[in-house]
Amino acid sequence: MAAKVAVVGRFDPRSASLDRVRFCLTRMLQEHELLFLSTAAGMPTAVMKTLDWVLLWRDSLLCEAMPIWRQVYKRRERSGARIGGLGIALHEVPPELKRPIAKLLDVSGFCFVRDAATRAALNDHERIEVFTDLTWCSPLPDSPAYRETADVAVHLRPHLLPGYDPRKWLGQLEGFSALPFPMDLFDRRERDLLVGHFSEDVSEDFTPVPLKRSRMALVSSYHAAVFAMQLGKPLLAIDHDPYVNRLMCDARLEDCLLAPADHDLLPQKIRYVLSERAGVRQRIGDYAERQRKQAARLVAAVREHLNSNAPQVKPNRKLD
Repeated sequence: MAAKVAVVGRFDPRSASLDRVRFCLTRMLQEHELLFLSTAAGMPTAVMKTLDWVLLWRDSLLCEAMPIWRQVYKRRERSGARIGGLGIALHEVPPELKRPIAKLLDVSGFCFVRDAATRAALNDHERIEVFTDLTWCSPLPDSPAYRETADVAVHLRPHLLPGYDPRKWLGQLEGFSALPFPMDLFDRRERDLLVGHFSEDVSEDFTPVPLKRSRMALVSSYHAAVFAMQLGKPLLAIDHDPYVNRLMCDARLEDCLLAPADHDLLPQKIRYVLSERAGVRQRIGDYAERQRKQAARLVAAVREHLNSNAPQVKPNRKLD
C-alpha cells in the first residue's frame, strides 16, 4: 500500500548533487506519494496529519536555526506520522544538540547514515545503520560513451580555506588539456571562477559530459568526487573537509588527496595519476562495487520500513 512520505532536507535543482539525490529518492520511493520539504519550512500539525512518514535527510538534524525536526518530534503523536533518518551525514554534533537528537532517534523507526564517522558523532545510537551515499542508489550512467579528448575535468569551488586559492590551482593546469565541470550553478562565484579561466566553455547547466570526455578529474567537493568514481574516472581531490577526506580514504585513494595549499604539486600529481591510471581505476572499481551493493541493501531496507505497518515508537522522555 502506498504511503504518503515527506522528505525534509535542502533541495535545489541548480545543484548537481542536491538534484541527483532528489532523483534517487524519487526512484527509490516511486510507489509512494512523495512531498519534498525544505528545512526552512515549518511543519504544521495539519500537514503532518496527512503523512505516514517524515524522513529527515542529510544534515537536517543540525538545522537548529530552522528546527523543523523539533516540530516533527512534538507533533508526531497527534499526527500519527512515523519518523526516519535517511542519508544522514554529519561532521560533528554540537554539545547542546546531542541529548535532544538522541531523543529524536529514540522514537525514529530507523536512521540510515552515510558513514561510520556520522554514526560515531551520533554516539552509535542503536537505531543507526551505516549504508552509503544516496546517489549510489542510481549512479550516473556511464553511457553513452565519449572519446576522451582532454586530460582533466575540473571542478573547483571558491572555498575560504587557509592557503587555498582556486586561481593558483587553475594556473597549474598549463600544459594539460582541461574541461570545466561546474556542480553548483546557484553559486555564481563557482561559475564565474571557471568562466574566468575557460571562457565560454562553461555550461549553464549541469552535465557529466566533461567528466566522460576526460581521462581524469580534479575535484573539490564530495559529490564531484563521487560522480567521478561512478563514471570510473581516476581523480585528484582537494582535502577541504572531512567528507572528502573520509571518502578518499574509504576508497584507498589517499595518494590522490591533496591539501588545500598544495597547488604547486598539481602537475606532478596529474602525471602520476595518468601514469598509474589502471591501478587507480581498479581501486575505484572495487570501491564502486561495494557502494552499489550497499545501495541495494539500503533501498531494500527503506522500502521494508515504509511498507511495514509497525506503530510509532514511543518516547521514554520528552525532548529537551
